[in-house]
Amino acid sequence: MIRIPESVGFAAVDVGDDSCKKAIFRQARRYHIASLQDKNPVIAVRHNGYAIGLIGVLKDVSDEAEVKRLTGESLQKLWLEATAVQDRMESEVFKLLEQLKKLGIQIPF
Repeated sequence: MIRIPESVGFAAVDVGDDSCKKAIFRQARRYHIASLQDKNPVIAVRHNGYAIGLIGVLKDVSDEAEVKRLTGESLQKLWLEATAVQDRMESEVFKLLEQLKKLGIQIPF
């Protein structure tokens, strides 16, 4: 069980609870789909990062068989799709950085 301070407005979250696992999967899928639909690439990267993070949490507290039983969907498939998007976005960012370098534009990182 993960304890969240009362001041945040929540008493506790039990990530072992089936309904919580379903909610985490559902939200991860929403963020993944949003990352595919976002017109702003910065927002798309952010949404994809959220999806990857939530999938990681679910992988820590569950397994493929349990997620399949709870949602009827594959956690591994969602993971592979989200990481493929992440890899593609990372590749595009590196291309953009190279173009900016060629133009003499300084990047602060």
